[in-house]
Amino acid sequence: MARPRQFRREDIVQAAFNVVRREGREALSARAIARELQSSTMPIYSSMTDMDEIEEEVACRTLDLIIAHETARVTGDAAVDFALGHLTFAEEEPALYRTVYLSHDESQRERKRRLGRVAGERLRKVFSQDPRYADVPAQELQAMLERLMVLAHGYANLHAAGLLEQVDRQELSRIAARIAEESL
Repeated sequence: MARPRQFRREDIVQAAFNVVRREGREALSARAIARELQSSTMPIYSSMTDMDEIEEEVACRTLDLIIAHETARVTGDAAVDFALGHLTFAEEEPALYRTVYLSHDESQRERKRRLGRVAGERLRKVFSQDPRYADVPAQELQAMLERLMVLAHGYANLHAAGLLEQVDRQELSRIAARIAEESL
């Protein structure tokens, strides 16, 4: 009898991430991961505690990718870079964007809130390191981030829904810069 295949935890998480990245969270299952690994489901269950553990790892990996996009230095202004990065994430990762921002799965609500808090902490740290925003009081910085999120999320949602095919990045940048300037 053939010995069952063994997979490293990282291989299983990467396979799960690939499924969600391609097809969205609703496609994630042990069977989908097994297909991705060209295996049966048994090695997945023997390597991981349960699907919730896998989903948590995929959510954390997704958050890291979102933050990488939102904090990428493009213009040198953290506010403008955030708005452009959020839109870029929606364009380059449509299934992940829909999973995080457009799905209304009640079972994911608490995870999304928790990861949203983590994202907010990371973004506040990035903004506090930008000389333009280093002296902005925490409450005002939070208010600015919320306004920027509404702006970026609005553009990204319209694009993701197919209602805004071409996004004017210069206009998005101008509005983001104006929001930031009003907070200084």
